[in-house]
Amino acid sequence: MRFVVLTWQSYYNMFYKVSKMIKDFEIKVYSARVLENEPEKLSQALEEVKTCDLLLVYRSSQENFWEILEKEIKERKIKGKVVYLSHDPSFWTFSNV
Repeated sequence: MRFVVLTWQSYYNMFYKVSKMIKDFEIKVYSARVLENEPEKLSQALEEVKTCDLLLVYRSSQENFWEILEKEIKERKIKGKVVYLSHDPSFWTFSNV
């Protein structure tokens, strides 16, 4: 199974460490700060998201790239399960599980 995690910078290290400890799954972890500041990483993450089995999102509100991701979700370009977390419950509606 392939997992993609998009998360706040402050949670990145924890998710990254866990991704290296779990050998049964392929887990890619991306920091929101990096995705906002490095367009090539954003493109890579968006391609990963389209083919992953599970997308785990811990959404912050400052970055602009979230709108791009959410458009992909609304247009059902993401085939896997989506778990969306945020301090704002209105974003939870992007979850499909």
